[in-house]
Order: sequence, then C-alpha cells, then structure tokens
Amino acid sequence: MPHDGGVVQASAATDRGSMYIGKHDDERGLAIWRFVGSVTPQEWKQHIADIDRVARWQLPDRPSVILEIIGFTPNAGQRAELAEHSATPTYRPYLAFVSTNALLRGTLQAIAWKQAKKHYEEAFFSNTDAAIRWLEEQRGSRLEALLTLRSAVDRAARSASL
Repeated sequence: MPHDGGVVQASAATDRGSMYIGKHDDERGLAIWRFVGSVTPQEWKQHIADIDRVARWQLPDRPSVILEIIGFTPNAGQRAELAEHSATPTYRPYLAFVSTNALLRGTLQAIAWKQAKKHYEEAFFSNTDAAIRWLEEQRGSRLEALLTLRSAVDRAARSASL
C-alpha cells in the first residue's frame, strides 16, 4: 500500500462552503492541493507553507503536484505571493492545474506565460485523470501513490462537508 509519508495536512472551513485541503507523500515527492471556494487567511498561509514544503524536497525525481481549483481565484496579493514562493530555484515540480472552468484555466495559463523565473513545468487540465496521466508521462512511471492521495483528499472533503 502506498505510504503517505505519515504527514498529512488538511484545512477545511465548510460553514462558508469553502476549504483548502493539502495531502502529501514526502518520500515519493507527490502532493494534491484542492481549493474549494474562497479561503481563509489561515488556509492561504497553509497553501504557501505547502509550496515551501515541496521546495524543500530533495529527491531524485522531480515532485509531481496536482492543484485542483473549484470556484477559487487568487486575488492580486495572493498572486504576488504565489509568484514569489514559486520562483524559488528549489521549487521545481511538475505542476498540473485542474479546473473545469475554462476561463480560469486560460487566466492561469496567461499568468504562467508572464512568469520569468519559473523552475517548474506546468500544464492545465479540465479533469484530474488527465492531470495524473500527464504527471505519469513526465515522471516516466505509474504514480499509484498519487491515486491514494487523491482518495484521501476526496475523503477529507466529504468529511469536512458533513
């Protein structure tokens, strides 16, 4: 059974119909981050900490990260903070953005084109299955543990919604 590194972060605020959930496999360099709706300052702080966490991973393979965005758009201040933290030379994942919102995917792609100091590779998808296939292609292997993390995120989201 895939190991989740024993370190799982989750934050949820369901009374507002929103949440941020982050799950990680530190040993394999895998993560899934999910935004639903707006986020609290604490949830945003956790996301930035998750970016910094991935930047600290020293692994033979590049990390593989899925960022699922459901009804969330970062504001100007958050975008600036993202740009700052993701410009770190040690932040070098394969990053798969997932959103069913075509306008949001296009906006994120336009922002990505403007970023000068990127050390990571990214792609944009309308569903998580396509994102996982792309990450597996990039890493050159099946990422079964990523499927386990995805299930853990889904369970955490269901639990938070109860």
